[in-house]
Amino acid sequence: MADDNNKVIISRIQNRRGLKQDLPQPLRPGELGFAIDSRQVFIGADPNDAISGGYNKQSIFETTVGAKDFTSSIANNNIVAFTVPFKKYGKGFFDGITKVVSYLPSANTTSTSNLKIFPSNSLVTTTAVVSANAASTVISLTAAPNTYITAGDIVYTGNAYSTVASKSSTANTVTLNEAVSVTTGDTLTFIPNNLFNAETNLAFKAADLIVTKNGLRIAGDSSNTTPAAAYEYSFAANTSAANTHIVTFRTAPLASEEVTICYYSNTAIIQAIEGITTQNYEGNISLYNVGDKRFPSFYTAYSIPEYRQIPRDLITVSPTTGTGFIGLQNKHIAVNADSGVIASPTSLSLGNLLLSRSDWAASSNVTPNPSNIVFTVGTVPTYNVAGPYNYIYVNNAVGYLNNKVLQITQFSNVTPSVTVAMPANAFSIARSVTANATGTGANVTVTLTGNVDGVSQSANILIVDGSNTSGLSGKVVVVANDPATGVITFNTGASPFLSNANVQYINYGNDATGSTKVQVFSTLHGYTSVDDVNVTSSNTSAIANATFSVQSPITQNTFFIDPTASVVGQVSGLLSPDLNPSTVDVTPVRSIDLSSNTTLAEISSTVNDIEDWPFLGIIPDSTNKIYITHKPEYTSVGLDFRLHEDYSQPTLSVLSLTEGEYTRDETVKAKLEKWLNSCLESDLVDLFSTAGVGVKYATNSSLTRTVGQYQADINNTYDEITFASREEARDFNKLVNTIFFERPDPDNENIKGLVNLKTNIELQTRSSVALGDRTVSYAELNSASIPSGGGNISSLTQSIDVYDTYIIDYSITEASSVIVTGENYQRIGTMFVSGRTEFNGGSGSVLFQDVASEMIDTGLSGNVTFTASLVGTDIVFNITNTVGRELAMKYLVKRWSSL
Repeated sequence: MADDNNKVIISRIQNRRGLKQDLPQPLRPGELGFAIDSRQVFIGADPNDAISGGYNKQSIFETTVGAKDFTSSIANNNIVAFTVPFKKYGKGFFDGITKVVSYLPSANTTSTSNLKIFPSNSLVTTTAVVSANAASTVISLTAAPNTYITAGDIVYTGNAYSTVASKSSTANTVTLNEAVSVTTGDTLTFIPNNLFNAETNLAFKAADLIVTKNGLRIAGDSSNTTPAAAYEYSFAANTSAANTHIVTFRTAPLASEEVTICYYSNTAIIQAIEGITTQNYEGNISLYNVGDKRFPSFYTAYSIPEYRQIPRDLITVSPTTGTGFIGLQNKHIAVNADSGVIASPTSLSLGNLLLSRSDWAASSNVTPNPSNIVFTVGTVPTYNVAGPYNYIYVNNAVGYLNNKVLQITQFSNVTPSVTVAMPANAFSIARSVTANATGTGANVTVTLTGNVDGVSQSANILIVDGSNTSGLSGKVVVVANDPATGVITFNTGASPFLSNANVQYINYGNDATGSTKVQVFSTLHGYTSVDDVNVTSSNTSAIANATFSVQSPITQNTFFIDPTASVVGQVSGLLSPDLNPSTVDVTPVRSIDLSSNTTLAEISSTVNDIEDWPFLGIIPDSTNKIYITHKPEYTSVGLDFRLHEDYSQPTLSVLSLTEGEYTRDETVKAKLEKWLNSCLESDLVDLFSTAGVGVKYATNSSLTRTVGQYQADINNTYDEITFASREEARDFNKLVNTIFFERPDPDNENIKGLVNLKTNIELQTRSSVALGDRTVSYAELNSASIPSGGGNISSLTQSIDVYDTYIIDYSITEASSVIVTGENYQRIGTMFVSGRTEFNGGSGSVLFQDVASEMIDTGLSGNVTFTASLVGTDIVFNITNTVGRELAMKYLVKRWSSL
């Protein structure tokens, strides 16, 4: 026994540990958390204590390079914010006595908000009322009643209420149960009067709600008016919008307690996005949105394939604010070009894959010469006759040059400019066909089979040559059929004709003589009705070497001209566009040689191994479909681009890809914006009260008119973000960090993530940079990206609300994405800046000096200059970058108040 008392027992205590991306948001009070990858240690603060309480709904930026810029970009591009029906009673509302609160569904969410708990649909305007002062139950509208207005909705005219009895889309009317007085141009507000829980199709009850008291969820009693002992509250409501919702608490909340009532959790949002899977109702947002009330889920409405759907853990709802977030991965904001089914995926015959970035389009001056065309261009990217940027795409031009892809023959860095050869197309007038005859005597019908492109019914055609054409050679006949069928037929009259004769014909169109009109055949000529062509090598004077106007009708391979003289035989030669100096837009085109590739795996490897923006993938679970998009390391936002066909060796058509521009409007994000808009405008869907994004990807504003603006509340003075609650901050942090961690990070530079709750206090574990050290090392700095064209650098903005004087030590180098020999850049300097709002009669002014030195590599020229101005209470820095390359800036800030 004595021996037992003398034993020493050692216990091992292990604290919470894991990857930084899995750090709890927040840690519990006093809880330690060790991030094993970033080697950081955190301790959780008590959100209820006097000091930390103010921090529990704030996030701070990590020391990751560019954390603020990345966070802003993700908030603007990858986050869709929304609110669900929600009611909040702030601290001070209750008094420790009141146990019952009641409100209408149309009430405001809080005492300081104008947002309704269940917003109404107010998009229909009355018109064509018989008398301005007439009272009627039938109201004519300017357009068909909104698809989502339903019988039972409450109608408010601005002065009186009624309810909808029925609607007629054909007559553009709504019939009301009670007569109202309306005037032409009045706005009718249709208030949803069918408030069902989207998940149950019943009135809301306590078990459906998420009710919290000071952020902690409390249990609801769905069976009793007064909550039983095991529950904290009960809830009473029916499905009428005019019905009062009543919450009864078992214990009266105190003045220090905040109460929130949230009608939906993220499970309802997930169901609405994904759709139900029950047979006969598959694809609807619920089992009950069927028939006249059918409303498709997001994935159904926009045919979102499984491989582009949104992970469930990126869809959140904060029960303490009613605010939800949908986090979008790169694949949801990236612009994609999906192929159709590729006929021979293992035996491909390809040429060049030609692609261009729409954001690289730039204005260009065009100088045509007899043998070439010169275009002025920018310096990004580097053009080279040998590639990879050895083509240009021309648009915003009038006539021939518009939407053309031209291969460059020369690049000059002096202007700079590129030169392309003057296009020269072969042309011919007479076309060979095979003839067959049927009938005898005066009823011989001849059918011509072969090249009949551009020939129309009733056109005059001249038979100019051929064997067995006795009586027809030199004869003009009229086309009897529509050659869209692929053949020409005509009647010979009394002229004899033998079958299987090989003949040629010339199309005069509506000119029976061919003296004023003749059709030219030139494969993929590219001309329009506003163009003139130069014939440069004609074999006959009937069409001389001269300039001719292109006349309609025009097809891909044919057009008409007014000949020099009547054309009665074959004419061939070359023709070129007659161009004048002009201004157009020019975009560099990336060419990728796929001629040695025969399989999809080979072309994917060829494209993706190139250090450039294009990416080519094979669609999951497919062996004969591909998609083209942009690599996330080159752009973290949706990037519009074009695909161009290589007509010398068709490539897009072989890969079942469509030539043209692919834009943000077809991204998953843009489609989600449109779907949310339709939800907000429908009284069949009561899931959403608002929705907002930082940057809209949908281009048609009428399809996103109810989708608002979302901006993270970033404080530039203290580098923190403020939210309405800790839960909302937690959700935002989780999504932003998760999306950021998906970025390529081969050197593990970004393992700390972007944001953390302010109550997760980081402990200092090293003292090598302690004050007093003779050498101070900065492992992590603030950072900013400087675009090739310069501009305002938002992450560098400094507020003078608290501090008015700044010293900024900085360095600037070429961006990591720029890896070109001889194109390096280095600058180091210090900016001294002070701002005061009292100067200039209250307009404010900035004192600014930049002391710097720079060195530029042999392949670059230009420089970087800074200016500063005061915008409100912010010092905004503008950078002029004439180096022509994207640059990266790192900096330290020292600040104080001079007053």
